[in-house]
Amino acid sequence: MLLRGDDLIGTLKSLSPPLDAETRRELIAVAYGSADGKARALAQKLVAAHVDEHALIRATLGSGFHRANDACTKLRQLEIADRGKLAVALRAHGASVAGVAFEEDEDFARDRLPRLVDKKGVLDLHEWYVTPNQVETLKLTTIPDVVFDELPRLHRKKKFDELVLWGSPATLPKRFVEFAPYVRRLRLGWCGISRLPDVICELTNLELLEVHEPKLVALNPRLKKLKKLKHLTIARAKKLKQLPPEVCELPNLEELGLWFFRMKELPRAMGELTKLRTLDLYGSFITSFPDELAGLPLKQVTVTSASAMQKRLKQLAPKARFR
Repeated sequence: MLLRGDDLIGTLKSLSPPLDAETRRELIAVAYGSADGKARALAQKLVAAHVDEHALIRATLGSGFHRANDACTKLRQLEIADRGKLAVALRAHGASVAGVAFEEDEDFARDRLPRLVDKKGVLDLHEWYVTPNQVETLKLTTIPDVVFDELPRLHRKKKFDELVLWGSPATLPKRFVEFAPYVRRLRLGWCGISRLPDVICELTNLELLEVHEPKLVALNPRLKKLKKLKHLTIARAKKLKQLPPEVCELPNLEELGLWFFRMKELPRAMGELTKLRTLDLYGSFITSFPDELAGLPLKQVTVTSASAMQKRLKQLAPKARFR
């Protein structure tokens, strides 16, 4: 934040027009959010004099705005032409109304996107769907085009190779395939999907895929196109009654996680996973294991506390480390 520190009043008095966009946003934050009454009063005068958004904020929300979900509700009530402009201003209040802004304001999206890439190279799209205090998840219908338009520039500015989309009921558009040159790890969870979308199977550089979906009833036969996939985790897919055959057609799979499964047995086709070193059955109570597992180079197995389950797996993988 620009307008912080012990001498906030002095900083405010030193401001002179023209103010850049970031300073204007910070100024609005002080005007409506500062605990210092003098600083708040001075900032409000500066906002009134130098920030065009002030009239819209004052008329729509008044000075009593505090809650992010109130902002989202009020944004939805505005005419579309006004939404993006107000959303940019409201961000300074601490309200992450980015989801609304993405729908209507491309400048806001371009400004926001680089901030969603962390130091580990993770692009977390979930951040612009949720308010900071988790008050409200914004129910967008899809990922806006501006995200894909900005991908080459974003990657040049802030390298990323992992994508996270978590807890947001957004569909994946056809343009999702444009992540293919950049993304090697994809973590997808609680997006309300019942079947793995085709576009995910076109991300042929993927080495890691995690899918946490209680509504999942099927994967996708095209999953076998992910020839580079080494780590696959399917979690909480309680409606899957058996392991989809396409999983056993991944030639380079080294780690397989099947968390909280209700299936009773693993298929004989698992013997085709000749590079499988890690099998994670956390929270699952599978009771039948094929003899073909004995031919796999398993080094680590994670199971529940079911003694019969452990006994059978130790017979099939005596050299593996169990936990």
